[in-house]
Amino acid sequence: MTLAARRASLPQWQQNAGVGPEAKYVARVTGEYLSSFFELSQCLTRTYASARFHSLVAQWKVETRVSSSVADIVMNPAYQRIIAMGEKAVPLILRELERELDHWFWALEVLTDENPVSGEHEGNMVEMRERWMEWGRRNDLI
Repeated sequence: MTLAARRASLPQWQQNAGVGPEAKYVARVTGEYLSSFFELSQCLTRTYASARFHSLVAQWKVETRVSSSVADIVMNPAYQRIIAMGEKAVPLILRELERELDHWFWALEVLTDENPVSGEHEGNMVEMRERWMEWGRRNDLI
């Protein structure tokens, strides 16, 4: 039985159910509610990610403050958890790097699969930061 045939077999009041102005109003309001809910959900997700990121940064800095080994610094569990946050960590890392020069280059390269730092600037953290800041601006991340 087709949908039209099934509808025709219903009592008149059921055939017209859901197509009146009330139903259209409910559909519009529900759509607006769901849209607002989705926006709020995205905002809360960003807020949670930012809070988690900053908590991990604080932990990482405490745990590596006396380390001079770049390998120890980037293999620290808090640093690795930041990398595990995925792409959403990239703008947060870039803003943190802009605020304070630190060893974020490993994480940025892992997360973006890019390295805007040319060989002549390798090891010069100030130049490396500038290349990543330019990259972030080009990609609308900062």
